Amino acid sequence: MCRLHACYKDYAQLAQHVPVLIGQLSAATSLTSLTLSSKDIQQLGTLKWAHQVAQQHKSARKHSQPSAAQPHPGRQQRPAGHDKWYRGQYAAFAADSRHQVYWIPDWLATAPGLKKLAIQPPTASAGSSRWPSFNPCLPACLWLHPKPWASKLTSLEVHNVPLTATLPPTIPRLVQLKTLALVACCLQPSAVEQLFKGLAKGAPRLQVLILSQNDLWQLPQEDWHALLELQELDLSSNQLILLPAGMSQLTTLTALHLQHNQLPSVPAHLSTLWNLSHLDLSHNWLSGLRDTPHFSALLSSWRQLRVLRLENVSDKRGGLKLPAELQQCEGLRELTLGHQFSLDWSSLQLLSCCKALHVLGLAAMSGATVPFDVSMMLSKLRHKLQVVWD
Repeated sequence: MCRLHACYKDYAQLAQHVPVLIGQLSAATSLTSLTLSSKDIQQLGTLKWAHQVAQQHKSARKHSQPSAAQPHPGRQQRPAGHDKWYRGQYAAFAADSRHQVYWIPDWLATAPGLKKLAIQPPTASAGSSRWPSFNPCLPACLWLHPKPWASKLTSLEVHNVPLTATLPPTIPRLVQLKTLALVACCLQPSAVEQLFKGLAKGAPRLQVLILSQNDLWQLPQEDWHALLELQELDLSSNQLILLPAGMSQLTTLTALHLQHNQLPSVPAHLSTLWNLSHLDLSHNWLSGLRDTPHFSALLSSWRQLRVLRLENVSDKRGGLKLPAELQQCEGLRELTLGHQFSLDWSSLQLLSCCKALHVLGLAAMSGATVPFDVSMMLSKLRHKLQVVWD
């Protein structure tokens, strides 16, 4: 992880060091990806933002100051050090604001081969900082100028930056972008809708979209055609209860991550995802697929399925029973069924017909009473099937 802010006390000191950084980046021809500390990006943003406000303050004061011959009536003399707050104490400026500023400097783009950019939380080994801790609940503004990055970035990952309802307007202008990850960014549904509308204008053509850990409770109903080339969609660790019909347009999708949501059923319109090879429905409120009678038909459509994860999808309303149509997924290599409230063990007999199956996950199920015939079947398959109980 690259550390940028060093010991800069103000923006002027940073500006003096920028030519040195540009020279180092220009010479780094082998640099293709860069991971930045979100804390550094925030502190750089605070420096830049406070510098702009200071300049505006000085300009306004210059134009409003009366001449020496005609002093302003009633104006009190400013005490010494009045503007010190603007010149040096930038941390206080951010602490008293209603939002946070994160800045990805333009000069980072001078690295000729840089194509992947990631913003990650600082690690514990990064050391302590003289800067105060900022309020993580304040909404954030991410500054990313489009001109140096538009035809350069192929991957942008942002982790733990509270973007909330507003995304950088630069994102739809990154025409080469293939991977976009906005993880744990406190995104609101309006932000995702804004993103889809921007992508619908024609660029970029994303292949991977990760929106996990945002507590999203709904998804846009429209503009899914903007993701027609999408291959992987990660919506895990949200609060989704419905999947919009527009997702049926994602016919090129090969991986769909829906684990740790609140889905009561799997919608029938997902049957158009013919190329799906990886599906994770674990830890949803599926009641053993009791409210998804069409799941068998869905499996018939997902002939390319290689990995199917159904952990913790049963409850007292319904136990999990594997449908016979699972045998039609001839390429299925991994099936996970652990952490079930109730599992119909007899339905596992059909796994003997899944010739490509190599891994069967039964985590936290070792204490269950396995029927003798199922136990014998698993024993016969042990030469090619790995059963994971832990």
